[in-house]
Amino acid sequence: MLYGEDEVARLDLGHQLIQSSRQHTIGRNDLGYHHGAWLPIGGGSISGPGASCCVREVSSITEQGWQYTSEKTVRVIVVIEPPCLPKGEHRCCKQTHVSSMLRRMSRSPRLAVYGVGRYGSAFVRLAQGKGWPVVAAFNRPGDKVGRDLGEVAGIDDDLGVAVEDCHSADYSRLRELGVDVAVVATSDRLPDNMEGYERLLSAGVNVLSHGTESYFPRIRPDYADRIQELASANGVTFTGSGIWDVSRIWSGVLAAGPCAEITALHHTSRTELGRSSIAPVVGIGLSHDEFQRRMIDRPGPVGELYKIIPWQVMVALGFDVTTVTERREPVLFEHPVHSTGIGRDIPAGEPAGVRITVDVESSQGTSAHATIELRVCLEHETEDFMAWRVTGSPNSGVHVDRQIGHQGSAVALLNRVHDVIAAAPGIQEIYRLGPPRHTALGAPS
Repeated sequence: MLYGEDEVARLDLGHQLIQSSRQHTIGRNDLGYHHGAWLPIGGGSISGPGASCCVREVSSITEQGWQYTSEKTVRVIVVIEPPCLPKGEHRCCKQTHVSSMLRRMSRSPRLAVYGVGRYGSAFVRLAQGKGWPVVAAFNRPGDKVGRDLGEVAGIDDDLGVAVEDCHSADYSRLRELGVDVAVVATSDRLPDNMEGYERLLSAGVNVLSHGTESYFPRIRPDYADRIQELASANGVTFTGSGIWDVSRIWSGVLAAGPCAEITALHHTSRTELGRSSIAPVVGIGLSHDEFQRRMIDRPGPVGELYKIIPWQVMVALGFDVTTVTERREPVLFEHPVHSTGIGRDIPAGEPAGVRITVDVESSQGTSAHATIELRVCLEHETEDFMAWRVTGSPNSGVHVDRQIGHQGSAVALLNRVHDVIAAAPGIQEIYRLGPPRHTALGAPS
């Protein structure tokens, strides 16, 4: 509901005005949610002593683009049932005065980067190209600490920002520096990243993480609870993103868009890693015994990560997921194949990659299935593709060709910065933020 001083307006989740006791308009083009506040956009105004917008509960309206216009000075509060908590439970969102919020949204975002490796450095280069200042950088102890961030990130000019030791840095300075978002690019696993998350969230900074498990923290409930607690207590947002954002997650959500009935979803992909230096990480060149020990008996570097893809898509589509299972097996060829990543031929019948199979079941009876291959590709094969096929009424599908690498992940993170600034506090998975928007013309509109 929207409550004014003596005004009441009710709107349903179809975004239609049901009742209004005063003359003002609330519609799809009239109310915009930005960084915890519902702001007037496109000609509307809320002004005067004490006039502000604030969100007191998490909104279940995930689509952006709402605005509020009124000729009367009012204080507006939005209260809508939170989407991810049991009925009757609520959590507070960011409360920001309109004048302060307008200042934040009118300038380029100020950024920090935690982890200045391939992905963090690529993000810094992209941000600098957009004119978005990176004002702080952190890395594990080593030769990068103390050097200028521009040098470390491969930029011709110094940025005047020294890379700090992540263990001894003073994170309380981030608020003084006006940091809007800190990008974390260190590891795929929540336990490995948790120390960094705690430092940044406790400092009152929004976190945008490249770690795979950060796409869907509920994969580790104890860690998700801790992240949620820290983010909510400090009024900031936690989101995971990267190259999967469009190629695997949102492509699946959009594939189901044309359907009135859904029986099953099927995700398939092939990723060329035979020419990569990380080829052994996915089992390329291992013996059968090594593959069994490293890739099947325990998760290894990639196990239990790819189940996040169909699981999150099912949740995004509103299904109540009951079981998620993952299986891993070697990819085998009947003839030798060459891997430049390991510098030799792989004999026929020896592991040339990994095949990951995931099955997701729901209480509604709809299921999702994924077959993901990370392997050596043959000469005639398309290197990288992701596809979703929906069995339903009608059937539907989406096919994505992409270029693998740190550049694609860094761009995906860059294009989510403004969404994270605008989001409610707590864990906000990418499906809650809407599909990503390009930054070719600057900040997303």
